[in-house]
Amino acid sequence: MAPIQPEFLRLPKPGLLCPFTGMTRSALNELILPTERNSFKPPVRSFVLRQRGAKTGIRLVDYAHLSKFIRQHPQEAGNPVHEEKEVA
Repeated sequence: MAPIQPEFLRLPKPGLLCPFTGMTRSALNELILPTERNSFKPPVRSFVLRQRGAKTGIRLVDYAHLSKFIRQHPQEAGNPVHEEKEVA
């Protein structure tokens, strides 16, 4: 029997890991929110469900899109990705 794969993921509570990917909330946020690190173009699709007139809502991550992104960016064990830092 194949494992159940959700259509959408909710962000894990702060301090917890996503049960499907093992990623932290902040790691997922970097993939779904526009930030300077991703040139303000999130590589993974997400949606916000809000009640009419509400300022906040529930952010849902497209699991298929996230899974595809992860598979397109493999990293072999023992070869960590090093980011070059700008020297001021």
